[in-house]
Amino acid sequence: MNSKTLKGRYLRVATNKDLIGTIRYATVSYWNTNEKRMKFKGRPILILAVESEVGLTDLSVVPLSKISDVRRISKTYDIELSIKKLPDLKLSLPVSYLRTSKLTTVNLKEVSKSEISNLKTSYPEFFEQVLKLVKQYVNSFK
Repeated sequence: MNSKTLKGRYLRVATNKDLIGTIRYATVSYWNTNEKRMKFKGRPILILAVESEVGLTDLSVVPLSKISDVRRISKTYDIELSIKKLPDLKLSLPVSYLRTSKLTTVNLKEVSKSEISNLKTSYPEFFEQVLKLVKQYVNSFK
């Protein structure tokens, strides 16, 4: 795993709101179909919101993924991130996808101290589009 998970200490910032819009690695759970059990891995996430402005808190995030099987790409909710179009994001893959329909919560202690990039400051209009799409997804619940 590329992320440096925090052992006993968590990422500290002046205000947790400073994390909004940043892309960082986090330890997240997933279902391993081969082993039929939950496992954990480091993956890049975009931080959308914070529960509390100070101290240890939960973060609302969406993952960044490479999607190998094009049939799994949601034309509505997966946003392509390419190095060519968004070079300031410093992504490690030529193309990744922001999975706006995979909204999840992670605790601050699961997030790496190292910032990959800041979508909110580098591409503010694009960040607002992401927020709009996440809200659209959430509002689609019946």
